[in-house]
Amino acid sequence: MKNARRDSIAFVCGVVTLASLAAAQPSRGLPSPTPETRAEYGIIAVAQSRFSPDTDPAIAKTLAAAQLQERLRAELLKRVSRLKGYTFSASADEPAPTWLEVRVERVVLAKSSLVDPDPALVLRARARLIQPAYGRSLYDQKLEYRSPKRSMNEWTRYDAAAVHRDLEEGLKALAQKAADDIFLVYAAPRP
Repeated sequence: MKNARRDSIAFVCGVVTLASLAAAQPSRGLPSPTPETRAEYGIIAVAQSRFSPDTDPAIAKTLAAAQLQERLRAELLKRVSRLKGYTFSASADEPAPTWLEVRVERVVLAKSSLVDPDPALVLRARARLIQPAYGRSLYDQKLEYRSPKRSMNEWTRYDAAAVHRDLEEGLKALAQKAADDIFLVYAAPRP
């Protein structure tokens, strides 16, 4: 009797957990902002960043000509330009009341723990949606991408091909996360 009761409780907890996870999933449809939101944001300039990220010395030479900030900006612009109801500008010449900035702040090979022999490539970024004229920050969040772990030999092999591949994936993942977190409307749970 006790085992049957314990199993039914575990089943109910599992169903509640699955339902909670399903409810928290973002809608894959592009958002339709309210007229108030569109009016408040106005034109959104996707800002350029000349921020120099903190880089791991083991991969600094590999990343020297990577143009991380511009590549991340291009990935972000590609994702947000498809959003309905917003007006985005890639030009810094056009005055815009709202600025969207995403910048890579750190690129390192990091281990999960002291006993872990293999590091992962970790990209840390910051995403901001601000209205400088009003001194308002509408969104300011730290983002992180962590690649699969590899040995140091794998990271340096073939002229650091793994670094370049994971860096490309990381920039895409960070841009998508920033676009989702700032603009994506979450769907209500289905009955």
